[in-house]
Amino acid sequence: MKYTSAPFKIILGCFLSVISVLSILWGQAALKENLTQYNVGLMQQKSYPPYIFIYLFKNIGCHYCEEEKAVINKLYQKYKDKIIFIGITEGHEDKALEKIYLQETGMDFTYIFPDPHFKQWKKLNIPTFPAKFIMDISGRVLFLETDLYLSDRPEGREGIKRLRTFLDGL
Repeated sequence: MKYTSAPFKIILGCFLSVISVLSILWGQAALKENLTQYNVGLMQQKSYPPYIFIYLFKNIGCHYCEEEKAVINKLYQKYKDKIIFIGITEGHEDKALEKIYLQETGMDFTYIFPDPHFKQWKKLNIPTFPAKFIMDISGRVLFLETDLYLSDRPEGREGIKRLRTFLDGL
């Protein structure tokens, strides 16, 4: 998908709105203004799903993220028609390397954004990764989870069950 296409700009607008809401939730100054009514209306007109799933993960050097990717990819395949999935991972200063890097995340998502040096994560005081958020297009957080979803652990299976139950209810 081209970075200048209308769907990309809409998704980016949603992402920036999410960052704003998360900033407020964590007591930080908003990074960007919330979505305008125009963008919300445009998304509704284009029949985009009204919910956004944001997955913050580290692409390299995070054993837990690697294990969880398979679970999140399965959720993506099942719910991609009901919700927009956005991945956010560390980036790279060299844009050519970053492009290759983003293609090799192992995630099936259509939209994966870089966050070089975890600048946005640090501004939001996100304590750990991977982290999962579900929001509506107005920017309201509906679901927030920072626990790991490792299926070989009872708490991981419970986390997956909570998320699936929530997604089924959308």
